[in-house]
Amino acid sequence: VLLDLAVDGRRTAYRTNSDQTLSLAPLAGFQTGLATLTVSAGTFDPGAVADSLTSYAGLLFEPSGQTSLLEFIHAGAAGSYGTVEEPCNYLEKFPDPLVYFYQARGFTLAEAYYQSLQSPAQGLIVGEPLAAPYARRAAGAWLSPTTNQALAGAAPLALEFQAACPAHPLERLDLYVDDRWHQTLAHLGPTQGNVLRVVLNGVAVDWTVPAQASLRSLATELAQALNARSVSNRTRVWAIPTGDRIELQSTDPVRAGADLTLSAASEAGAATACTVFLAASQSRFVDSPARGSRSGTVQGVSQSGDWLQLAVTKTNGVEVLVAVTNSAVLLTTAELTFQLAQAVNGSPLLQGVDGLAIEDVFAESSQSISFRLVARAPGPMAAAIQARLSASPALSVSPATSSALDENLTDLRPRNHLTLTCGAASLAVSGLLDTSSLADGWHELEAVAFEGSHVRTQTRLSRWVQAQNSSLTATLASSAPLGAASLGDVLRFTASAGPGPVASIELFSTGGAWGTVTNTSAAEFAIPASNLGAGLHPFWVLATAADGQRYQTRPQRIRLSAAPLATAFPVSIRSQPIALAWPAVAGHVYDVLRAATVSGPFAVRASVPASQTEWLEWIDPSPDALQGFYRVVAR
Repeated sequence: VLLDLAVDGRRTAYRTNSDQTLSLAPLAGFQTGLATLTVSAGTFDPGAVADSLTSYAGLLFEPSGQTSLLEFIHAGAAGSYGTVEEPCNYLEKFPDPLVYFYQARGFTLAEAYYQSLQSPAQGLIVGEPLAAPYARRAAGAWLSPTTNQALAGAAPLALEFQAACPAHPLERLDLYVDDRWHQTLAHLGPTQGNVLRVVLNGVAVDWTVPAQASLRSLATELAQALNARSVSNRTRVWAIPTGDRIELQSTDPVRAGADLTLSAASEAGAATACTVFLAASQSRFVDSPARGSRSGTVQGVSQSGDWLQLAVTKTNGVEVLVAVTNSAVLLTTAELTFQLAQAVNGSPLLQGVDGLAIEDVFAESSQSISFRLVARAPGPMAAAIQARLSASPALSVSPATSSALDENLTDLRPRNHLTLTCGAASLAVSGLLDTSSLADGWHELEAVAFEGSHVRTQTRLSRWVQAQNSSLTATLASSAPLGAASLGDVLRFTASAGPGPVASIELFSTGGAWGTVTNTSAAEFAIPASNLGAGLHPFWVLATAADGQRYQTRPQRIRLSAAPLATAFPVSIRSQPIALAWPAVAGHVYDVLRAATVSGPFAVRASVPASQTEWLEWIDPSPDALQGFYRVVAR
């Protein structure tokens, strides 16, 4: 992930051996293997992902002896993952660090996690699934209809959207009515005949977009063209398709990333317009910060006189031997291996960039030890160093033959990315909305523009309109005129419809229909607030006339709180600067209104939410607030 983030230039990530986070905050992300640690409040930036790769971070309600993932949430992280039972050291059960790369591309927290988890069944993801701090959203505007406009028959629609930047074109525009998909207003997929061109180390490859292509199929086909023997023998680069992008790895062990060039472009070709775009992350490849490594083991029962020896052949052909012997004080196999690690890491001949070190020594028992041989310099050239472990007959060792430190070869190669997108820099669309297919009354129109990559970042524009194709109307009034109530209250509603015979009046809220009255033009409903639960809930009625015509009222939103809301409460005021203070109830929002005269009109100056039951204070920031009249209204 360090290399992928560097290639795309999105964020900076570091590998550190620090056991605490205080000196590192604020963090955009954090991943540790520590079973227990302390994380202070304010450690993380908004939207951060933080994980502990331990056995029981997902145990939330019982003691486990390990730090719970909730500690990261309390410290400000937007999300965290933890397993709920012993996962052993199976890496597929933990988030791959690529979770940060996916999030940096703009994916939501949930999407980033599920692309980095191969086996999530034994774990929990806790947090805000739709958090996407790096999403690049478009800008847009409704041209018609206007807000609250009355519509009849086939009503014209017109909208404009502008992409955030050329790297994030807009591919699709959908219309939703009352939170349900209604129709697609525009769809710009890859156009047949467009031409993609890649110039890799001076070798040009052109690819014509076929019919019915997708970004995934184009990435696969273009990678195959780049991997053709006639091309790869000259470029010494291997292409790996991954969704809407292609990862490029240099297979030349002696060329640095700066010596490898890349450019990409697209054109209309045989088509009238170009709707598919190919971009290179960098004009030159980026060298990997990863160091070559090879795993090693020592097993057996060590006796007096037993020995271990590591033979290292450096990249210049010079051989270095480091050995230890179990002699004066009888050592276990684990202790003898630790002595070898100390001798290797302290050898002056292995301290340079062409040397190696022994890291991550772990004793599963006194007779079984594992470790890693790690090159001291990054990249594939340093990983060409050879190492061979030998021992007295009582001990079994590996690598027993001369082996390069290239077990992680794909992580060592210089890298670059090609990214495919489709769509256009702007979408200006017009169409018709058949209001006769809708109930008369109020409807929320939502235009949703989708970015033209696999991230598919959404930009939403909402507009309320009123359909009027008949004379039927309906009204709804509630017992919570301030838009707030307690969970201990009974919510009471009165509804009416007409003119003419009414077949039914239905009351809707969270979860669906909450009551139906038939063959009457007036109805009353009573709902215990506790049946709905705390939070903000919409309420509306759907009236159906005897002739089948329908009318839908505009939703009224009522916030339900566990604490009772006082409809009348004291407000204190002071001057220089003008400040208002009043007792507040958690979960409610308070509107501050101001007028030049006591008779009004009053206009909302601010809306102040209460996160806990407390006294709220609001200071008027306007320089003209020298005199006036104020009201505070709870909702």
